[in-house]
Amino acid sequence: MDVKTRELFDQISSQDCRKMYGCLEVVRRTYKTGERIYTFQENQGQIGIMESGSAWVQRIDIEGNSVMLDHLDMGEIFGEVIAFSRQYGDQFQVVCERNCIVAYVPYKKMIMPCGKLCACHQRMIENLLAIISEKAQNLSERIEVISNRSIRNKLLYYFQIQAAKEGKKSFSIPFSVSTLAEYLCVDRSAMTREIGKMKSDGLVDMKRRNVTLLT
Repeated sequence: MDVKTRELFDQISSQDCRKMYGCLEVVRRTYKTGERIYTFQENQGQIGIMESGSAWVQRIDIEGNSVMLDHLDMGEIFGEVIAFSRQYGDQFQVVCERNCIVAYVPYKKMIMPCGKLCACHQRMIENLLAIISEKAQNLSERIEVISNRSIRNKLLYYFQIQAAKEGKKSFSIPFSVSTLAEYLCVDRSAMTREIGKMKSDGLVDMKRRNVTLLT
């Protein structure tokens, strides 16, 4: 079994990962592009691990419209915040972007060390807490981005955050133009016009998902 994860099993050997999959009673499922992977109502009490592919985390409002909350790549997890909360509802879902394999783990199995008290399980719990902390920081960043009043300031603030993470002024964003507009909570057409103005003003160069800050 080839366990390919980046964060949850950091500093845990592949051999120990395989043993833990049995201990944790992991169930694997495959999904195709566009299929719904997870909802709070259907998957309550489970944490998902993206073994391959990618997906979107979405919130469904009362009118049935979807709002993109997060993007998931191979090795990332989802459902951990909802699994540990006491809130109930079915307004959150995960949808497959590219064909993927997801491993589901009962969260109680994940947070309660097995009878052997193995070091790798303890390490996994530490990794899980670090992941939750990082996601809280990412959420804080997004709040700061969308709290800017103008579309230009939202874009610049978001681009500056991505540039800082990459350590350079040229980088790729994980979103299409339409998804970026959804992420920033702005109208797509208005955002496209603003990007054109920013190019004319010599602030950015943007081709599809590739962005370069010019200031």
